[in-house]
Amino acid sequence: MALLKRFGSVTVLNGHIHQILQKVEGNVTFHTARSTAFPQPEPGKAESPGPIKTVAAEKLKSMLGLTSVSYTAKAGLLGFTRSLAKELASRGITVNAVAPGLIDTDMTRALGEEQRRALLEQVPMGRLGTPEEVAGAVLFLVSPQAAYITGETLHVNGGMYMG
Repeated sequence: MALLKRFGSVTVLNGHIHQILQKVEGNVTFHTARSTAFPQPEPGKAESPGPIKTVAAEKLKSMLGLTSVSYTAKAGLLGFTRSLAKELASRGITVNAVAPGLIDTDMTRALGEEQRRALLEQVPMGRLGTPEEVAGAVLFLVSPQAAYITGETLHVNGGMYMG
C-alpha cells in the first residue's frame, strides 16, 4: 500500500517460468499487461495506469536442469517487455524488467551445500542477494527518477551476468 500511495498505480508482473510455459503459456503476463495498459477508467477519472514491471528469474532455474524451459520463458518475457515498452511509450507508460540472480529465498536455502557453493562461485560479489535488494530495484524503476527509462532489464545479480 505504501508503494501505491507513494508512486500511484504500479503493476508488477512476475514471470514464474513453470507457470508461464506449463500452465498458462504466457497468457497471465499478457492479459495482466493488457488490462493494466488499457484499463477501464472509473467514471470521471482519466489517470495514467503508471509503470509496468516484469520480473524474470536470472540463471538459477537453468542451473537446476531447466535450461530450455528457463531460457525460453525468460526470452519470451523480456521480448514481451521490450515490445510493450515501445508500444506504450507514447502514452507515458514505462515498461521494464527486473532480473534477479541468486537471491536468499526458500528456494536457494533448500539447495545442498555443494550446489550452493558452486552457484556462488559464479557470482563475482561472492554472496546471495537479498529480497530487499530486488525490491529496491523495482522501487527505483517505478520512481519518478526512472520516468525516462523504458524497455530495459535491470539485472540484480552481484555481477553474475553483465550484458
